[in-house]
Amino acid sequence: MKDRENTGTDEVDENIEMTTSDEVIESVDAADSGDIVESVDAADSGDIVESVDAADSDDIVESVDTADSDDIVESVDAADSGDIVESVDTTDSDEFTESNDIADPDNLEGSIEVSESNEFAEVGESQIAETIALDANGDPILIHEAEIPRMSEEELEKIEQYVINIRLGESRKNVRVKEFLSDPKGALYRYPYYAMFFSGPLALLFMAFGLSMTWGTPAIDHVILFSVWLFIIPPAITYHRKHKFIGKVEEYMPNFLRDIAEMSRAGLTLPAALGTVAKGEYGAMTGEIKKMDGSVSWGISFEETIEYFAKRMNTPLISRSVALITQASRAGGRVSFVLEAAARDASELKVLEKERRGNMAVYVVISYIAFFVFIFVILMLSTRFVPVMFEASQAVAGSGSAGGSFIGSFDPDNFIRVLYHASVIQGFMSGLVAGQLGESRISAGLKHSFILTFIAWVSFLIL
Repeated sequence: MKDRENTGTDEVDENIEMTTSDEVIESVDAADSGDIVESVDAADSGDIVESVDAADSDDIVESVDTADSDDIVESVDAADSGDIVESVDTTDSDEFTESNDIADPDNLEGSIEVSESNEFAEVGESQIAETIALDANGDPILIHEAEIPRMSEEELEKIEQYVINIRLGESRKNVRVKEFLSDPKGALYRYPYYAMFFSGPLALLFMAFGLSMTWGTPAIDHVILFSVWLFIIPPAITYHRKHKFIGKVEEYMPNFLRDIAEMSRAGLTLPAALGTVAKGEYGAMTGEIKKMDGSVSWGISFEETIEYFAKRMNTPLISRSVALITQASRAGGRVSFVLEAAARDASELKVLEKERRGNMAVYVVISYIAFFVFIFVILMLSTRFVPVMFEASQAVAGSGSAGGSFIGSFDPDNFIRVLYHASVIQGFMSGLVAGQLGESRISAGLKHSFILTFIAWVSFLIL
């Protein structure tokens, strides 16, 4: 071991020391092990000090310690005198580093950073990048960099867009919840199916209480029917109000498009034309026009604003007109001609829809007539056929003739109860069919279902 001291105030020592019985120390000696430890420091006199000795806290220490977890440590600490230290600190048992051996004192490799179990580091000339993961049993698994698939920029963009869409969906849900809590009536008006969140639990509670009180009695039929009514009446009302409002908006849609076309022909831009039209009166559509004008004033483009309006209304007529306008606006040119064409198209579609509803109203009436005929037949069976069958069963049972066991077991109350169930089910399904035929929506049939089932219930209640 050789030691060269510096005349200045800073001393540089290089030391490899033994820490515990489990640690392995590689010592650098010029004559014995052949390994090389080097420390370079600029002293006051300009001399170079190269030493292997036990240093103070300000001295330079370069050591390689092997810990209990087989971690490899290569430490280079920076001293106060500006000396250079190379180090690899051991953090966890899952972390490890790889380094090239030091060949001679002139070729010292750079420091190696400790990475976590899912990070990769390229070290030295070997260019090996590995990490350790643990399987279900806790055994280590080596994962090489070559085994990890490379993703293109397009795939990364798709993943990023997917994450953005998920976050936007969650944001919309939060906005709807806040909107509902702040204005329940308005939220039910815009989203009719929200009514089921109230009617469903209410119907279940009523059914549970009613069944506990009427179990095993004929009154249980009324409990079940009332529970169904509690479930369908609130959404039937909200859906009816929503579609009635949309129908009124569609009536003013052609006038709105014509006015926008006139403003555009006069030289106004579409946002400016929308702001001018918003000052007018368009019945049920006035509020929606003001909402669109407010969105444009906040910097949202005209195309995005009317597209969002079409999503809120969600009808074929409005969606068709909005799609035509947005495409024309983005393409440029004389948008006023496109707006006039969209106005004519919306007006013609509204006329055709009225004609279709007038024609299909006949089938709605037929559905009601068919149900009334069914109820009439059921009532005739209950009032005429059932008493005769009961008297015949009593006579046959008294005479003891053949077949008396079958006819004698006839129960008029159970028979009428079966007819009552059939009438209620027929009324409910006929109402859904009437809604689909009349307004092309099953949700529109909920009100018809309530009316027909109520008629069936009253008919058998009187009976």
